Amino acid sequence: MQTDETRDVPEGVAFDSWRLAVLASDEFVTAGGSASPTDAQLRYLASLALLAPSTHNTVPLRMRVDAPAGALDFALDRRAILPQSDAVGRQATVSLGSALANAVLAAEAYGFAATIELRSDAERLLRPAVEGCDPIVPVARLALARATSGSAPRDLGVVDAMLR
Repeated sequence: MQTDETRDVPEGVAFDSWRLAVLASDEFVTAGGSASPTDAQLRYLASLALLAPSTHNTVPLRMRVDAPAGALDFALDRRAILPQSDAVGRQATVSLGSALANAVLAAEAYGFAATIELRSDAERLLRPAVEGCDPIVPVARLALARATSGSAPRDLGVVDAMLR
């Protein structure tokens, strides 16, 4: 098993997410502590979302951190959809769903309840980019709030698996 120190990760900002360490629950909470996640906590969860598999490794996902609302906004970059193999955007949609799942699982592991709000008209927009249309399509919002005291957080092994 590789440790964080022995992980062979190439240099460059594109690989920063792969350099993350699994934060212990108390380290993650120290970064916040309120009912809503902080900017730092949301950025950590966004980095974990980026580690999700994507079709042809295109990473069609774009995110925006909305710390005041305690949310991550997910969008699809239509320029990353390969029209020859994904004419209706299905593979890109699955890629985006994988990223959302990573963020939800990690948030729950750190004691947050997650609510996904899908944009009602997103399905018709999830197609390859065409000239004259906005290439970035907002798809979903992941709203987070501290889980109730009766909810048990997940094992952090799920976060470790994302980084392996």
